Amino acid sequence: MSKEKKSRKKSSALPFILILLFLFVVALLFWKSGLFGFGGGNGIGFGESSKPVMAEIPVDESSEIVADEIQYVDILVSGSDYIFNSKKMTSDEITAEINSSEDDFMVRIVDDNASKKAYDELINALKDNDIKYIEQEQTD
Repeated sequence: MSKEKKSRKKSSALPFILILLFLFVVALLFWKSGLFGFGGGNGIGFGESSKPVMAEIPVDESSEIVADEIQYVDILVSGSDYIFNSKKMTSDEITAEINSSEDDFMVRIVDDNASKKAYDELINALKDNDIKYIEQEQTD
C-alpha cells in the first residue's frame, strides 16, 4: 500500500509541472508578440529601437516662405455711434461698404464706451452679412 501512495504523489506533480510550463509558454508568447503593451521592442525601451529618428525634408533654398498677414479695418463704436473710415455711418452703410470692397480683410470692432444696443446691432449686421470680425476694447 505504501508503493501505491508514492506513485500517486509522483503522478500528481506531473499535471502541476505541465500547467506551469503552459503558463510560461503563454507568457513568453505575450512578451514576444507585444500584445497588451508587453515587450516586443516596438515602443520606447532599451536598445537601438529607442533612438529618436528625425526625418530630413529637402528645402529649396531659392523658395521664399511668406506668411499672410491679416488686414484689419476698424469700426469704432462710441456710445451709439459707429465710426468707419473716419466717417460716422449706420450699421447698414458699413456692411454695404464692406460688401462692395474687393479686398480681403477682417473687421476689428473697437468698443469705446459703446451702448449695448448699438454694439449688438453692429454684431448682428456683421453676422447677417457673413463678415468676419474680432472684438476689442478701447485701450488708452
